[in-house]
Amino acid sequence: MKIIHYLKYLKDGCEDYTLLKIFEGWMEYISSGANNQVNQDHRGYYRRMRYPDSYKCNTMYINKFEKNYKRTLRYRFVNAFPKSIDTIPVNYGSAEILKVSVNFNYDRYIVNG
Repeated sequence: MKIIHYLKYLKDGCEDYTLLKIFEGWMEYISSGANNQVNQDHRGYYRRMRYPDSYKCNTMYINKFEKNYKRTLRYRFVNAFPKSIDTIPVNYGSAEILKVSVNFNYDRYIVNG
């Protein structure tokens, strides 16, 4: 039986979409395509996944703050990598902050109180 660990990261967007570009670039690196041998518009285009050791992040930290900021928990995720980016709705109404959800997998985590 294989246990899959899962983490979801939600971040409000910034003006130049830096974080979105970072996560999309990381995802593109993982499934880097046909190494520019075949154009994405071509019918024969394919994706080739890289070996996990080349794209997993050795350690990723998330700090959880309580409402009164007197207590924090620090999570360390080992061998984390983005699995998917949720669909980003495009609205033409009033201006709103862009929210990006990135779903991660990881091998294990360690909690430091």
